[in-house]
Amino acid sequence: PQAASFQARAVAARRSLGAERSSNYSEVVPPAVNKNFVTIVSGLPRSGTSMLMRMLGAGGIEPLRAGKREADDDNPHGYFEYEPIRKLADDASCIYRAGGRSVKVISALLEHLPADLDYRVLFVLRDMTEVLASQRRMLGNRGKPAENAGDGRLAELFGRHLEQVKSRLNAATGTGVLYLD
Repeated sequence: PQAASFQARAVAARRSLGAERSSNYSEVVPPAVNKNFVTIVSGLPRSGTSMLMRMLGAGGIEPLRAGKREADDDNPHGYFEYEPIRKLADDASCIYRAGGRSVKVISALLEHLPADLDYRVLFVLRDMTEVLASQRRMLGNRGKPAENAGDGRLAELFGRHLEQVKSRLNAATGTGVLYLD
């Protein structure tokens, strides 16, 4: 009874926001989101960016995705990657398809975003020990040896990289940033 009541309130709220039922009546299609900016999801590898992309999609911000990486044991719901973004440093034209959508951009490529667009960046800051442990687990699942010995050095490099990225993001015009930890 309580779950049904919650579901009824959720449907009523969606309708009041202008959402419409899709043709198969099994899902609710949200109204169009603001196409004047691109929602960027970024962070270090294994920081939770795929989970955040999935959450944004569930909330009505369509993820721009098309890639070779399918769901696996390390990301059972998928990686939510848009393959052309990998070449952002050489060809930024792919980002113009993302207006009103969310797109995952690795932190090292953020500096290559064209300045003529507006961005809302959601930057995931996961605890460094968790990032490194998750990376080791993923490598182990793929049969690649993961060494703990380099964690200190890797944490130092990632830390420096994060400070540089934050500095650039905070100075960028037309870019709103929300750090999530």
